[in-house]
Amino acid sequence: MIKIMLRIFFSSLVFFVAFYRLSFLSPSLYLSFIPGVIGFFYLLGQGRLFSRKLQKPQAVIYLIGVCILIYSIILDILSIIYSGNVLTGLFAFRFLFIIFLSVFPAYFFVYLIKFKFNDFLNVFKICLIIQTLFFLIMFLNPAMKSFIYSIFGMGGSVNLLDHNFSSRGFGLSGEINYMSPFLMMYLVLIFYNNILFSLIIFITQIVNSNMVLISILIGFLASKLNVYFKIILIFLGFLTLPLLNAEFIKNYAPRFYDEYITNSGERTITALSEMIFLVNRIDIYSFLFGFQKNISTGVDIASISRKTDVGWVVMFNYGGIIYIILFVSFIIALSFKAFKDKYLAVFWVLIAILLNSKGLMLGMNGYFFITFVLIFLNVYSVKEKNEF
Repeated sequence: MIKIMLRIFFSSLVFFVAFYRLSFLSPSLYLSFIPGVIGFFYLLGQGRLFSRKLQKPQAVIYLIGVCILIYSIILDILSIIYSGNVLTGLFAFRFLFIIFLSVFPAYFFVYLIKFKFNDFLNVFKICLIIQTLFFLIMFLNPAMKSFIYSIFGMGGSVNLLDHNFSSRGFGLSGEINYMSPFLMMYLVLIFYNNILFSLIIFITQIVNSNMVLISILIGFLASKLNVYFKIILIFLGFLTLPLLNAEFIKNYAPRFYDEYITNSGERTITALSEMIFLVNRIDIYSFLFGFQKNISTGVDIASISRKTDVGWVVMFNYGGIIYIILFVSFIIALSFKAFKDKYLAVFWVLIAILLNSKGLMLGMNGYFFITFVLIFLNVYSVKEKNEF
């Protein structure tokens, strides 16, 4: 009994820090580094890091991954020469983060749950509940936000600014404004088919990110709910909308109110239009290979004056259409290996396209961690029904 409880505790801890991309005290001290190191040695020790069993069915993933890494190194060298790129702006560095802080922790997590898919679902639910509790603590007592953020290396977060302090960033995640709310909503819908649980996640996470609306739509379509039940829910949703009080929405979810009720969504469209640009005139060379300039807002390079959050724009300016093709190919290969249900694999690719339109998702994050958890479960799973 004690062994089971310890296994649940440690597997939940590993999942939580890796899926929510948590740090400790400093934003650069990633907690997933510890399970990443352990996962690497477990893979190496069990002969699975370079084993034929793992290598053969994932040959395409290996090939594309190596191509991305080599191409990234070439681009990084040119970027350092042309624009004085910094370590955090190197694409090879970001790609290696996927391996060391998403792939290896994913394997260690799957090892802890003994390669059982149902145990993965149970641990994920525990982590969702814990995240919801963190949301409630911060939402009901915003003063706790500063204290908790400082412990987990988020002291410099925009969520601590006056205009965000009481309106967003409730919960514990390095991606609380971006990827975490979206993935939580979608995965709850496809994994659990529990309306009450889905409603709780929606009510809490819509405060953090307006993209949860898109997530619930995609998750609703991808879920295994009966088609007639889906129609009934849509009908009930339309009946409920007129009953919502605008003042209640303004007080509960001010960002949602400002975006969709006051501005009719125009603010997001305007912001996106300003973030889509090229750093120079385009020719055949730059179309194929980009300008080797990292214009991501998260990178501090003095020679880059204009920046963007849109991942596709960042990738195109850095490595051209070739980098985008390689990245999309990588996502497609991973998605169809992670999900046995090809219908869900297509939706997983679509989600990557949407998330990379919101921010640059190349690097360690919840999307890649979940993807590799599912891949390892599919490759090494014990004889247990895995519908995904």
